[in-house]
Amino acid sequence: MLSSQHQNQNIMAQLRFVLLSTFLLSLLMSCSKKKWPRVKYEVISNTSVDIAYTMVSGGITYETVAGSWSTSFRGRQGNEVFLSAVQSGAVGSTTIKVYFNGNLHFVETASFPGQVITIQETIP
Repeated sequence: MLSSQHQNQNIMAQLRFVLLSTFLLSLLMSCSKKKWPRVKYEVISNTSVDIAYTMVSGGITYETVAGSWSTSFRGRQGNEVFLSAVQSGAVGSTTIKVYFNGNLHFVETASFPGQVITIQETIP
């Protein structure tokens, strides 16, 4: 059986751990949105579209999509974002959008086949 003094020391150690963990987690979460904002790419289309985009790694990813598409990631403040689309379908329209932390920052629209639309900007 543990003495009450030893039990109190264990409880205090656990309490310090919980408080420190909570503090560090809240500090990390408050900084991450400023230095690492959430970036969302969105393509809205009623035809097939060839898209190209960059994420954190900096390499370009290529995809062909039919209809709407989106992806999101944490990007570093000051880095470049790139999203491009080419309508490959015969008729329709395509809109590309870039959001930072849920706020729409850039929009481009294409309305005829083969038209290239591109957004290349710096993460604020």
